[in-house]
Amino acid sequence: MSKIIFYLSLITTISYSQNFWIKTPFQSGTQESSVYSILALSNETALAGTFAFGLFKSTNSGNTWDRLIQENLWVKKLVKDNSNKLYAIFVGGSIESGVYKSTNDRNEWTKVFTPPHDGMSTLHIDINNNLYLGFLFYSGEGGIYKSINGGMNWHKIFNLPQNIYTITKTPSGRLIAGSYGKVFFSDDEGLQWNEYSFNLNFQISEITMDNFGDVYLATEGYGVYKSTNNGVTWSSVRGAKPEYSCIYIDNNNHIYLGTRGYWIYRSTDKGINWSLINSGMGQDNFVLSIGGFRGGYIFAGMDYAGIYRSANVVNVE
Repeated sequence: MSKIIFYLSLITTISYSQNFWIKTPFQSGTQESSVYSILALSNETALAGTFAFGLFKSTNSGNTWDRLIQENLWVKKLVKDNSNKLYAIFVGGSIESGVYKSTNDRNEWTKVFTPPHDGMSTLHIDINNNLYLGFLFYSGEGGIYKSINGGMNWHKIFNLPQNIYTITKTPSGRLIAGSYGKVFFSDDEGLQWNEYSFNLNFQISEITMDNFGDVYLATEGYGVYKSTNNGVTWSSVRGAKPEYSCIYIDNNNHIYLGTRGYWIYRSTDKGINWSLINSGMGQDNFVLSIGGFRGGYIFAGMDYAGIYRSANVVNVE
């Protein structure tokens, strides 16, 4: 009897492992529950921000999700500093739009920035816990704001009439901001900015770095670019189409590209070759966000279709 049980278990394991993704029991089926931001807090705990259904938390690697904020607000971005303080961009709902901060596990959020308008686009935090808030340009107001004291005070460090979609900071201290067909970079915390133009009219969806310091940039419809010199010059590593909504690099330097309608692509050789990893997703192919645990699973936040998780641990420390 034990041999039969082992054989059946082995078949189940093999069948299960054939799919890269499994669907978690996250709220799905409506645009309000579309997942725009995923943040891993520990080996098993993660937060997920939705378009208009508030904030969710899982403490068991995505097997269950609890709704933390009973508000129909848009959680645009979630970040965490080195002391586990959380920051989020909240837009809409009965809560006033702005940047909010949480310093404990009781889901208590305090507003630390009131924006000039609701066009907050991105929030980045560096290794020194400096915060950088990017804006879209509306009615003569946009730019990048910076806080060096946990959101208590802010000052503007970018004043050009440009949309800012994404921000990152390299180990050398260079700020890189993705705009419309352009990248701006500064080595002095925004006192002076240099510009690189792609001579193409595309929106940059996200910029991120691998462990070697190479910078990757995903666009909506014009491919993926890579810079090996801190954003001074860029070369294409993936051609035009589809629209790339997000880019995530795990601890193994494997690159994951989320698309609007074409699932997820992955490269394990720094962007030279790419493979489609969509087994288990079925027809759910519109990806909005990707995140993952160090030493754990990868998550994909979907439009309308909830959250998928890698069936196996893939992000090995």
